[in-house]
Amino acid sequence: MFVPVENLIGGVPGKGMNQSNQVFGYTRVMVGAMALGAGEAALEIAIPYAKKRIQFGTPLSEKQGYTHKLIVPNVVRLEAGAAYMDELALRLDTDEEDLQVEGSICKYFISEAANKTGDDCIQAMGGYGYVREYEVEKIKRDIKITCIYEGTSEIQQNIISTFRWKKSRKTKGEYYASMAREMHHLAEEFGEPTYSLYGYAADTLNEAIDLAHINRLTRQQAVMFNLADMMTYVEVGVAMARKTAGLVRTGGGKATRSAVMSRIFARDVARVVGNNTLNILLGTGTLDEDTIAGFKKKVPLDALLYNQTGLLADMDQAADIIFAR
Repeated sequence: MFVPVENLIGGVPGKGMNQSNQVFGYTRVMVGAMALGAGEAALEIAIPYAKKRIQFGTPLSEKQGYTHKLIVPNVVRLEAGAAYMDELALRLDTDEEDLQVEGSICKYFISEAANKTGDDCIQAMGGYGYVREYEVEKIKRDIKITCIYEGTSEIQQNIISTFRWKKSRKTKGEYYASMAREMHHLAEEFGEPTYSLYGYAADTLNEAIDLAHINRLTRQQAVMFNLADMMTYVEVGVAMARKTAGLVRTGGGKATRSAVMSRIFARDVARVVGNNTLNILLGTGTLDEDTIAGFKKKVPLDALLYNQTGLLADMDQAADIIFAR
C-alpha cells in the first residue's frame, strides 16, 4: 500500500508543521552521523588489514582488484556523505527552517553508503571478516539498522522524490538550475571539467522531473524512486564540489585528497543520473519515440554516460592516499 508522504513526515510544510518537520531534519542527520561513524570504523579495520595481508607475494593494498572494488569507492561515498552532512549541520545551526527533505537525503545516502561499506569490508577481509574477533561483522549489523529506523530507505525515497518534485515545479526548474550554473562556474574557475559533470547531472535531472510530470509518470513509484536517487546524488555531489572548491581556494592540506575524491564521485553521480534517466525514458514503455528523441536533444546524456576518462588514474591516486603507499 502506498502511504501519502504527508503522513510519513508528520505534516504538510507551510501548515504549522515547521517545528515538527525541523525535528525530523535533526534526527535524520543524527542517524546519518551514526551510520557514517560505523562505516568509517569498518574501514579503519579493513585498511590496515590490507596493508599487512600478503597474497601472491604482495599486500592486498597493492592490488587494484581489491582497492578499486572494495575500499576506494566506499571511502569516496562516505566522504561525499560527510560533506553533505557538514553543510546541512551548519544550516540547521542557523535555525533555517524546512530542512526535513535535506535530512532525508542525509540519512538515506549515508546509511546506504555505510551499509555497503560494512558489507565490502567483510568481503575485503575474507573469512576474518566473519569472525567476531575482528568486529567487522558486528559493525555491519549495527549499520544495517540505520537503513531502517527513523524511516526506512524507501520512506526516505518517497519523501525526497515527492517534495523535490513539487519544489522543482514551484520554482519552475530554478531549484536545480541554480545548482547546475554553480557547478559550471566552478569548472570555469578551476579549469576542472569534472565539476561540469555535476552541472550536467543537475541539468538532466531538471529535464527528467519535467518529463515525468508532463507525462504523469510521477504516478509510478518506481519512477519516483529513480528520481529520488538522482536528486540525492546530485545534491550530495554539489556539496562535495563546494567543499572541494573551498579547500582548493584556501590551499588547505586536504585539498588534494578532496579533489581526487570529488572527481571520482562526479563520475558516480553521472552514472546514476544517466542510467536512471534511461530507466525512466525507456523502462516505463509509455513514451513515444518522438518524446524520447526530443528529450535526448535537451540533455547532455552522452556527457554523463561517457565520462570515464582518467577514472583509473584517479582511483590509483585515491588508493595511494588511503593506504599511504
